[in-house]
Amino acid sequence: MRRLLGLISLALILAACSTEGVPKGKLVLSVSGLPEGTPTIVIKGPTEVTANGPGTYELPVGTYALEARDVVLPSGERYYAEQVTTPVQVKRNQETQAEVVYALDQNSLPGELALVVNGLPEGAEAAVSVENPDRGVKVAVKASTVLRLQAGTYLVKASRVSHGGMDYLPNPDQGSVVLEPGKRASYAVSYGPAKGELLVRIEGLPDGLGARVEVKDGQGSVVAALTESRVLS
Repeated sequence: MRRLLGLISLALILAACSTEGVPKGKLVLSVSGLPEGTPTIVIKGPTEVTANGPGTYELPVGTYALEARDVVLPSGERYYAEQVTTPVQVKRNQETQAEVVYALDQNSLPGELALVVNGLPEGAEAAVSVENPDRGVKVAVKASTVLRLQAGTYLVKASRVSHGGMDYLPNPDQGSVVLEPGKRASYAVSYGPAKGELLVRIEGLPDGLGARVEVKDGQGSVVAALTESRVLS
């Protein structure tokens, strides 16, 4: 029994020495190049620590490797670790400097789509959508605007608009536009009144007597002067 108690005591002493007795130093980590967002930097060595930003970390002495993961902002820009101080040597009772410098991946910059809508009367709203199924993007547009979107190919769809008792048709009703990183592209949709056909039939006049018929629009302007039956479009 005494021998067993002695072995247990020795094990406890060794365990305490393995944690409390290990010499330590400090790693001073600086992070730059990020406009926003939280970095994830894994410090691997005699122990492993995950750092979510600059700071001072007390670590057992030894050699450590730093792994900095990419940071992607909500708007889609990606920042990668352009410079990393690795490996680093943490020495007893000393401060060791380490640095992570992030840089912007230019190919991840969003592009701008200048969407121009014209031809609708005041108070009428356009029926236009900008879509990219691969990115899960579908934006409804009711008037001219500038959209900031990730680079890629977008489908622009425009639909008929009814306003004030009249229908307006878009031209074109569908098309595509390519957005390049950091650049602006333009796309225009022109609305116009929907056209139909009007048959004007002139009858009942005796031979030799010519007709004089004027066709006017809703504003009272003459759009056609006829002397015989005719189809207007």
